[in-house]
Amino acid sequence: MPEFLWRARNSAGTAQSGRMEAGERLQVARRLMERGLTPISIEPMLERPPEVRDWRHWLGWDRPSLDELALFCRQMYTLTRAGVPLIQGLGSLAAATHNSLLKQGIEQIAEALGEGSTLAEGMMRSRNVFPPMLISVVRVGESSGNLQESFNQIAHHLEQERDFRRRVGSALRYPFLVVAAMLASLTVILTWVIPTFADFFTRQGVSLPLPTRIIIGASDLMITLWWLLALLLAAGWMGFRYWVGTRDGHLAWDHTKLRIPLFGDILFRSTMARFARAFGMTIRSGVPLIQGLTLVSQSLENEYIGSKVKRMCEGIERGDSLSRTAQSTELFSPLLLQMINVGEETGDVAAMLEETADHYEREVDHELKNLSSLIEPILLLFLGMVVLVLTLGVFLPMWDLGRVTL
Repeated sequence: MPEFLWRARNSAGTAQSGRMEAGERLQVARRLMERGLTPISIEPMLERPPEVRDWRHWLGWDRPSLDELALFCRQMYTLTRAGVPLIQGLGSLAAATHNSLLKQGIEQIAEALGEGSTLAEGMMRSRNVFPPMLISVVRVGESSGNLQESFNQIAHHLEQERDFRRRVGSALRYPFLVVAAMLASLTVILTWVIPTFADFFTRQGVSLPLPTRIIIGASDLMITLWWLLALLLAAGWMGFRYWVGTRDGHLAWDHTKLRIPLFGDILFRSTMARFARAFGMTIRSGVPLIQGLTLVSQSLENEYIGSKVKRMCEGIERGDSLSRTAQSTELFSPLLLQMINVGEETGDVAAMLEETADHYEREVDHELKNLSSLIEPILLLFLGMVVLVLTLGVFLPMWDLGRVTL
């Protein structure tokens, strides 16, 4: 259906503009007059040339971060609290936004408001920019007349989620760097160091012990068949990505991640903290219970736990209480179930969920601080085994040569 650019004036004589999809100009004029607007001009929109996207778009890296979304919500909270007209304020925000995708989303919101749509409907046009939870909270805020508080709550939620992810990332950075450095060092040794010793031992014509033959064989394999190893790694990675992209594969992988030693328990507790925080925020914002559970299940970044949360909607639709429905999933800890039960009895489930989220986040912080002390013995043991094999493989033939020379 074609789009038309229109300009009109309201009863006070204020000029307005926007765009609208319609079959012809007459339909646009009729809809404008139904809104109490007097059309000035209605022109068909020219087809836009395809937008030039950079490499960040094709890799999916141009999506706004939690920092940018939280800043947008804080700015919208300030605008709504100060009483600034939304169309004018959104224009200023779009001009000051550096993220191209977020800027485009803000401009689409302003266009929707100019056409008479609501703020939530404008955000729905950019679902790849604004998460569903943000749109739902804004919709509830618009219907209840408390839009500024809705932006304040979602901004606070996004900031807490950002801080929590940063703490988890900073704690996992040390073991990741150690493992990466070990693998890089092992690759350099097998590629450049071992071949030198192999040539020396070959010229001496001595029988090589088993550790040396293993090291030389691994070095020859890496040097001569590196392209095959790279091809196998690439094929394995692509196959894994395809499997994870399927519904069953994604579900199985997310369930497997929860069983990984050391990391699985931290991942589970962090997901429970995210669930309690997000679900409490939706309840406090006035989002209906079933809709809130659906939104939270989509924001947990774990399909296995998300499927358990979605299953709670079926129990609530049957009339069961929230605590009994949560208990039937056999997923949540006794602490969370008890807090939900107390919240139902006191009539403040949101406060209990927020207390539970704080508790889980403190536990995760404590475990992350101790993670280095738990991983260091494993890393040292692996490093010691690698050094032992390399030492035996290099020095055993040299000792044999020394004995022969003596």
